[in-house]
Amino acid sequence: MTEPLALYPIAKVLFPNMPLILFLHDPEEHKLIDNCTFWNQEIGVINILQAGKFPKLQQIGTRAKILNVMQIHSGTTCVMVMGTERFKVVQEIEGEIYKQAIVEIYPQQKSAPSAELIRQTEGKFHQYLNTILQEAFVGGTDLLSLPEDPEPFSYQIAESIILPSQIQQSLLEAQSSEKRIKMELALLKKEIALAEKQLYNISPAGSLFYFN
Repeated sequence: MTEPLALYPIAKVLFPNMPLILFLHDPEEHKLIDNCTFWNQEIGVINILQAGKFPKLQQIGTRAKILNVMQIHSGTTCVMVMGTERFKVVQEIEGEIYKQAIVEIYPQQKSAPSAELIRQTEGKFHQYLNTILQEAFVGGTDLLSLPEDPEPFSYQIAESIILPSQIQQSLLEAQSSEKRIKMELALLKKEIALAEKQLYNISPAGSLFYFN
């Protein structure tokens, strides 16, 4: 276990090694960022499982380092954070100004993906980008490079695919890079098929952007 971690609930998943911009509105959010910035502490970005006055949170989130805090207009503060490592909530702490919890590291199992799995997934990822850009009437691109290390490779792809937060959460919680990349390969194949149907004016059962 570690010392209490300040939690920032949000309807989005932050992955390790990935940036995220937060827009603060509530006094509790301002107090959280002010305190953590002053003490040079990380925050815990965690996805909301069930919204409401007292939202229910997921159990797995990502620690984040605060990089920059900017006032963009009256009453709104913009905060740039960078994901560092995954955590698991052990116990939420009641009675604080903002949500806090005792957390522990959510470890990554050592299971190296094969070179062939990496090759296939990278190829499908660039095909996915080209397909959705064509759908938006923009020229395709292969310019986005991916990290060589499997773990950041898997997080970069997870961040880049347009997915509901529930599916993003399952990618975050995957216990190894190999499992996450296998999940991503299956998702990429599905999304490419849906996008190609849309390009050829064939009505798909689902939707690339999950609007159905």
